Amino acid sequence: DGWPLQEVRRSSIAPGATAGSIADIDADGDDELVVVGTSGVYVYDAASFDVKWSVPGPSVDLQLLQLDSDAALE
Repeated sequence: DGWPLQEVRRSSIAPGATAGSIADIDADGDDELVVVGTSGVYVYDAASFDVKWSVPGPSVDLQLLQLDSDAALE
């Protein structure tokens, strides 16, 4: 029944994280974890939690949208 919940892995993420979302943002078939916070925007591989890329600078909100004709979210 899935209860009680059990921690299976712990990973450090972006310092000062304020929001996060999971989606396949690069259309490679694998999900990414996108986290924004006081230190920047970070994109992690959702399976390994390895940082795929980051952009420094404070951010407070996150929305993943499809804005063009390719399969990747922006």
